[in-house]
Amino acid sequence: MRFRTSYYAGSGPSYEDCHFLAQRYDEVAGFRLFESECWVMRNLPDDDDDGEVLTQDLFGTQSWLTGLWRAPSGEVFVSDSDGVVHHLLAHGDDDEDDDWVEHPIDCTLFGVHGRAADDVWTWGDAEDDRPALFHWDGDDWREIPGPDFAIVSLHAAGDLLWAAGRRGAVAVRDAGGWRRVPTDVQHDLTCVFAASPGEVYAVGQEGAFLVGDRDGLRLAARGPGEGVALQAVAKHDGVVWVGGHHQGLLRWDGAELVLEKPGYRVADLDARGALVVTEEESIIGRDADGAWWGAGDDALAEARGDSDLGDW
Repeated sequence: MRFRTSYYAGSGPSYEDCHFLAQRYDEVAGFRLFESECWVMRNLPDDDDDGEVLTQDLFGTQSWLTGLWRAPSGEVFVSDSDGVVHHLLAHGDDDEDDDWVEHPIDCTLFGVHGRAADDVWTWGDAEDDRPALFHWDGDDWREIPGPDFAIVSLHAAGDLLWAAGRRGAVAVRDAGGWRRVPTDVQHDLTCVFAASPGEVYAVGQEGAFLVGDRDGLRLAARGPGEGVALQAVAKHDGVVWVGGHHQGLLRWDGAELVLEKPGYRVADLDARGALVVTEEESIIGRDADGAWWGAGDDALAEARGDSDLGDW
């Protein structure tokens, strides 16, 4: 059996200092739930070698890890489709000393996002197939009202919380609760990002790229691959970046999406510190001179070698 690995979600202040999710699966069969592996990984600076980056595999499971978010404090939250949020409180001297806590939630979880370590959301489907949203306040998880659709992507910006879902659904929550934001597409959306209440972006199926504000979003462009979904969008240092797994890394120039790095298979973007680009084979960042750098290449493949799937 030949194995393939891929990275699919990342969060942190820089590509040298971040946590991310990885998959390992049979190259022929592809990724299969509960047969393949999901891993929580970490990049960190090598104190013994200036400029080098170490990559660690923290833990693996055959559950489906659906999302990862790292708080500014360094705490990490990982959503698990088995109805668990894995919460990393602190790193120890080695992986076995890491302080992980598991928070059970009666829900099939599809993602996690937050503002701070005591202000985190996770979402998914409850047992009755009802969309559900939960909030962590630092002590407890509790279910809170969500929008009137199943959430695919969530983004917190200031006091507002934005959600996107299927068939072009977008909503925003303020002190008065959730309100639908009109869009002019029926495509399933994959990611929403709010730079401010007056500057909101979303991407989705059919290469859809939407621009707008809390009064509405409109289709502004499509990605270069016909019929291919865009996966991620974020604004960093004045530039709007868009990731497409099969379309590379693009940037919005105000009129069209321009292909910046055609070889990148981008799955996720984090723009809170330096730009962190989660690419299928590497975690990538950009320095002050505009040069692109990566870390973590083949790290999981080298760590697991020829071990059978699920053979820990």
